[in-house]
Amino acid sequence: MTNWSLTTEVFSLVVSIILLFNYRGRKWHYSRKSKFYLVCLSTTIVSIILNILCVHSIENAAGYLPRWFHMLINSGYFVLILFMVTVVACYLLEIIYEHIYEQRWMQRIRRVFIGITAAYMALVVSNPVTGFLFWFDAENHYLRGPLNRVGYYLMAVEVLIILGCALLNWKHLNDSARQVIRTLPPAVILLTIFQLLYPDNLLNGGIMVITDIIMLFNFQSHRIEVDSLTGLGNRGCLYQQMERRIRLQSYFQVIVVSLSRFNLINQHYGAKNGDAFLYEVGRWMDELSPEGQVYRMGNVEFCVLFPYRNEEQAEFWVKAVQQRFLQPWVVGEIKVVLPVRCAEVVYQGEQWNCSNIFEFINYSLRHTSGKDGLVRFDQKLFACWNRDREVLSLLRQAVRDNRLEVWYQPLYDCKTGRYNSAEALIRMRDHDGNLISPSVFIPLAEENGLVDELTWFVLEEICRFLGGERYGIESVSLNMSAQQFVSSDLIQRIEDCLRRYQVQPQRLKIEITERVLSEDVERMCAIINRLRDMGVCFYLDDFGTGYSNLSSLLGIPISCVKLDRSIISGYPHDKHSCIMVKTIVHLFHQMGCRIVAEGVEDELAARQLRLVGVDWIQGFYYAKPMPVDMFTAFLSQKLNFSDSDNKC
Repeated sequence: MTNWSLTTEVFSLVVSIILLFNYRGRKWHYSRKSKFYLVCLSTTIVSIILNILCVHSIENAAGYLPRWFHMLINSGYFVLILFMVTVVACYLLEIIYEHIYEQRWMQRIRRVFIGITAAYMALVVSNPVTGFLFWFDAENHYLRGPLNRVGYYLMAVEVLIILGCALLNWKHLNDSARQVIRTLPPAVILLTIFQLLYPDNLLNGGIMVITDIIMLFNFQSHRIEVDSLTGLGNRGCLYQQMERRIRLQSYFQVIVVSLSRFNLINQHYGAKNGDAFLYEVGRWMDELSPEGQVYRMGNVEFCVLFPYRNEEQAEFWVKAVQQRFLQPWVVGEIKVVLPVRCAEVVYQGEQWNCSNIFEFINYSLRHTSGKDGLVRFDQKLFACWNRDREVLSLLRQAVRDNRLEVWYQPLYDCKTGRYNSAEALIRMRDHDGNLISPSVFIPLAEENGLVDELTWFVLEEICRFLGGERYGIESVSLNMSAQQFVSSDLIQRIEDCLRRYQVQPQRLKIEITERVLSEDVERMCAIINRLRDMGVCFYLDDFGTGYSNLSSLLGIPISCVKLDRSIISGYPHDKHSCIMVKTIVHLFHQMGCRIVAEGVEDELAARQLRLVGVDWIQGFYYAKPMPVDMFTAFLSQKLNFSDSDNKC
């Protein structure tokens, strides 16, 4: 009777258990590959335990246990060994064909593996009768059959097939897959040869553990950049995948889901439940299709990467994602519908790079609107993106060459009947001298870090104008965004500019929206108070656009409130608009604030607004924005004119 050494098997069992607990302990969400790997680890542990049990029963309990028991556990071990190798082979096969969208060869090879396993199982099942693999004599001593080593040969066939597939598709493999192919087959082959030469030293468990370790290092470790919350790949991982597919000219479809107003979930249900919802979203997207690869791009953004075959299939996945987000998500007893914005980009061999595609995704998300909240990056949107790139290039050149313009729109003082203040507005022209709408280039400036240059340019021009002004303009206002208030030298720059042109701080007004205030109310109030101590006053712009909250304004030192045109548009014909305007004017007057009505375009509205007590009126009825030379001419013409003559 053969005496086997179990030292390697026991050591391998301990290592496998450590790997299993460590792997399960550091993950929450399991992707398809992770589940595959867990099957490999679990099979390794069960097969090693079964092998130890087989050896122990043969060597120490041969005379006490029935022959059928020996036959059963040894047959199970023989099946598990080849099953483990087949699972690993199928796993590696998927890795090899991951970026090859023609799947017929992979399916054929998988059928070969299944056929090999099925044939071997048939051999194991028939073994109690044939004794081809092993048998037991009358004293229950284990004896090898003539085909005892056939399992090793079948394993070798599967390993060679994997090697062949890897070499044929080498250019399609990522670095991790190439490293596995370089290390795993040679290690397995060498250990298998050693096992065949020295059958008394059991190395099957060691071979399986080495396989698990190599796969862990290359496919499951943190250096492949896994999101810690969901277990999905992160943005860097997505970038690598897209870069590889572009290099191989493999068509793909990207669907991005951005959860809207998700901060409300955290506020209402707590951050822990918020994380649970993110996990559920990631898990559902990961299970949407075996073909899709899912990534967490950002805090509330998920991306799924599909192979692109035709428009019909692409439309199917888009609708599947949309339909799911129309349904509620459930975490414990919490049931909510998560509003989303969706964007889709399809790559079909264009001269794009990964940075372009990320730009397309972000551009599409910014343009989502309507009921479905979906934007597909088509030729029309591509043309808009190109136009914005041209505008951005013009903007950078205009900033560099100092070719921007500041226009002024006068404000009509309802008490004096004169134009004693104005709002400064920035303008830009294209190469042909045509004006580009601020609604086009200002958002681009904010997105690309150019808004500071625009603001300081406008401030400089305002101070230059006020320093030499002689037409009775008491003050000029300019708009500032949240980006300016991040600057540590904001107050110093304003003070220096005013001093340079000898302008009294009281003549400068700064317009901000409540959206700006909401960034950091305490810090903003501190900055506003310091500037007010200098004499600079603040206007609250765009009141009534949906961001304003009266309770949040109580502690903010605002001198004037500008009613947005959305409130004025129905005035005075709409009853509700009349009630709203009258109430707002009365309320803010009680708070010590003055009122500007923006967007006034007809005589009736202007007359009624004067009657209701509005302090200033700004709009096309009185004056449009104009360049500085036209503005000075306008002021010269309108100086000391009566109200009946003060319209365009």
